Amino acid sequence: MADKEIIMERYRHSLIEKLFGEMKYTCSESTYKVYEAPIRNFFFDFLDLEFVTVRDIKEVSTTQVNEWIYQLKQEGNKNATVNRMVSSLYWFYKNLLQRPNPIVDYNPFSTDLGANRLKTSTIAKGTRIPDDKLKELNTYFANNRSWLGERNYLMFLIFITTGMRKSEVNNLKIGDFYDYGEKFAVSFVGKGDKYNVAEIPQGIKHILNSFIFRSGWNYTMREQYIFVSDPAINTPLSDRQISYLFDDAYEAVGLPSTVRIHDLRHTYITKSLEMGLDVYDVSKRVGHANINTTRRYDHSFRIFNDNPAEDFFSQLTEKSQQNYPKLTLIKGAIWVDKKEKNSF
Repeated sequence: MADKEIIMERYRHSLIEKLFGEMKYTCSESTYKVYEAPIRNFFFDFLDLEFVTVRDIKEVSTTQVNEWIYQLKQEGNKNATVNRMVSSLYWFYKNLLQRPNPIVDYNPFSTDLGANRLKTSTIAKGTRIPDDKLKELNTYFANNRSWLGERNYLMFLIFITTGMRKSEVNNLKIGDFYDYGEKFAVSFVGKGDKYNVAEIPQGIKHILNSFIFRSGWNYTMREQYIFVSDPAINTPLSDRQISYLFDDAYEAVGLPSTVRIHDLRHTYITKSLEMGLDVYDVSKRVGHANINTTRRYDHSFRIFNDNPAEDFFSQLTEKSQQNYPKLTLIKGAIWVDKKEKNSF
């Protein structure tokens, strides 16, 4: 086995680095960073290749994959960690197969071909944020009436009432939101490029309309990202920027430093099950692939049937909504009721 410096030297300017770089925009920034180390280590540490050719990539076998898995386990890695590393290579080969001119004939990391996966705990890891802390977080975000404060508040509300992932929320655009009968919804592309839909509570629709108006945007600007650092630009926030603002919020309300943004999703799922909602319905709402692949529209009725989004929103507080002007959507534009408009 090679040491870290040798591995990095082999990886730099290699065919693996080049191919991996071409896949950068097929996943989120954070996922891309997580995938790099296992891919690099498999070829330049486990296989101990000094130079990697197309032939080397094509000739990787499922037997080698399982030997790597065994070695990772012998090194003391947890089962979940090993599975994540194997998933990185599975993703790498899947992308190679999807190229216009595939350079491989099969995916040696596929379980269909005999690649192993290790058993993991059936208990989901994460923190279920207590209801009193959720209310404190709501107050923390709602009390900041600046443009940034309103943006952050909107982000928090969407996280906790939909169970969406960080990358899913951060990439939302104006054109993703739409009316569904008497309901309001947002469509998004989730993990694994799966299309999904989430219900947005009417109270949050009100705040969204206010934020769009305040930003100088309108609903005809369909490609405008919602969560940006400045309304004049159209680039979403980085993962680090989002993490910083939520770390500050968690610290302000006394949550431990181990709480992550993903725990808002964990809380949504756990709270939904605590309320007695059907596991199948919950899995559809949050895009869990281990139940069924999310369909485009044919499951929309399930999303809105007994969805707890409105309950989650109403349980926070009504006081923070009193200062928002009454807004009406008319033919793609926002109309402000001046009688009810308050200064920001």
